[in-house]
Amino acid sequence: MLGKLIKYDLRAAGRMLIFLYIAVIGMAIVFGISMRRVMGTDSYYSIMGIYYSTSGKMEHFYSIVSVIYVILLIVMLLLTFVMIVRQFYKNMLGGQGYLMNSLPVKTWMHLASKTITGFIWAAVSSVISVLSILIAVLIADKYMGIWSAIKEVLTNIPADFAILYIFTMIAGAVSSVLMIYLALMLGNLFNKHKLGMAVLMFIVLLIATSVIRSVILVQTYMTSMINDSFYLDSLDGFRYSMVPQLIISIIYAVGFWIVTNWLMKNKLNLE
Repeated sequence: MLGKLIKYDLRAAGRMLIFLYIAVIGMAIVFGISMRRVMGTDSYYSIMGIYYSTSGKMEHFYSIVSVIYVILLIVMLLLTFVMIVRQFYKNMLGGQGYLMNSLPVKTWMHLASKTITGFIWAAVSSVISVLSILIAVLIADKYMGIWSAIKEVLTNIPADFAILYIFTMIAGAVSSVLMIYLALMLGNLFNKHKLGMAVLMFIVLLIATSVIRSVILVQTYMTSMINDSFYLDSLDGFRYSMVPQLIISIIYAVGFWIVTNWLMKNKLNLE
């Protein structure tokens, strides 16, 4: 049954996001071509990392494409966030709430389905963002040499560091998705202005978790500095900082899951 719920949620959100992903990749190709053309002219100059041709032939086109590409990236990330919120609110707390909660499915399955699909779409949007940038770099690489530098950096990253980084990102993404759902459930406890209260709860949760995380990390760094073990080299420093990040994210995710599941099971207030 969990598989059917995940399939339903993926289809519901994917109808809109898939077209935006195609648009981002397509614009990345155009952006890379325009960058290559601008940097391939006899002379060009750079302002804050943006290149302009002194010939003026490609300058305006490149500027327009750059703006559109950045806007598409921002819209894609914002729409992903909106879709995560919309799917949970619409299916569990909105008009479809009575139908979904009347299904012979345990509460944790609903929450698991929404968490998995929310994480999948957040991960896919992040991958598409990085992939689009790499595509643009590959196309324009003839004059920039960036791809060679990227490959050199990637080949020098230890496997354990890469694995730790991936798990830290996954734990952070899952905890963020669950925090969104917890904020929606807390907002649902109010009889009026539920969405507004959910936004307020999200801000409170975000500030509280950020403060707690910062205090723990600062304390960890201070302890490591006293023990002369802080930043032996750049990779050791990042590795040392990611371990507490991973642990904190896992604790947050478990806590958010327990509270959200309890609220969905015992305090559901449908419209």
